[in-house]
Amino acid sequence: MKVELRAKFWVLGALMLFFISACSSRSQKPSEIEAQPSVGDCQIIQHEAGETEICGNPQKAAVLGPHMLDILLSLGEQPAGYAEWYTEGVGNPVTEIPVLDSRVTTQPLNLGLRNTPSLEALVKLKPDIILGESLHEPYYSKFSDIAPTLLFSGQGNDWKHSIPKIAQVFGREEQAQKVIEAHRQKLAETRAELAPVTDRYPRVLIFATPQLPNSINVRTGESLSGTLFEQLGFELALPKNQQAEFGEIPVSLEVLPQLEADIVIVIVTDYLHDDAMEQVKQAWKQNPITQSMQASKEGRVYFVEYYTWGSNMRGPIAADIILDETRQLLLPLASKLNR
Repeated sequence: MKVELRAKFWVLGALMLFFISACSSRSQKPSEIEAQPSVGDCQIIQHEAGETEICGNPQKAAVLGPHMLDILLSLGEQPAGYAEWYTEGVGNPVTEIPVLDSRVTTQPLNLGLRNTPSLEALVKLKPDIILGESLHEPYYSKFSDIAPTLLFSGQGNDWKHSIPKIAQVFGREEQAQKVIEAHRQKLAETRAELAPVTDRYPRVLIFATPQLPNSINVRTGESLSGTLFEQLGFELALPKNQQAEFGEIPVSLEVLPQLEADIVIVIVTDYLHDDAMEQVKQAWKQNPITQSMQASKEGRVYFVEYYTWGSNMRGPIAADIILDETRQLLLPLASKLNR
């Protein structure tokens, strides 16, 4: 009899809990349910510095440099804080972002320099996530004390490997695939258009300099511009038996003619002075060594700006800009060859 009575009470209690739970669930709005943190909202993201657990959907992203900003914007996300290559007014809203400024709709807090972001500004921002590069590994533990931190490599085509992981954080996986596919299509179309040029003038020399004749760094296939030109079907003109570091090889001006380049791309690295481009062009025209090169004699030397072509952005937006500008520079050559 007691056993039967206990069973009845147990069944009655279970039914009461079921109805209470059901009514409680019906009284919650879908948005309120989604906003509640749970174990299921968390995910582990692998990156250059290890593994980091990200819970929920980050709303405030601290972006440490143009490379991460390039990727974030390509995913349709906006920065809450930003560290630039050159900056003033740390702790205040960023007043100038080269190239990418038209795509930024927020007023991100100025986090200082890309290489040495301000910990004080990061603490003030209180970000939900920090996105940086491998160069930030010495600060990784300090950043992680402020917010979950992800660090990624940014050389050559590395953005294709990092963008899916960053997209996963923000629930933008589909957008990441669209970005990658759109780039592949643009690359294929540009390669087809420039096929006459790659057949006739296959060797391309790409180097960066702030001021001729000093500080000349030849770009290799590990750099973004070098990678893209190789994918377009060109062969990079490189010094032999010299070790590259971070996608470039330092050389003297006298070495350039020995590289036997059909086309020369000069990346002017001094973008802080308005007349830097013109100064490099004039130095090239007036130097007997550069004028002895066949590419100079036949008008196949092109000058481009550093922020996109150099070592700053290095993401999908930069890659597409480089492809567009390459078409503008070299399609006239293709037209002549097709006559």
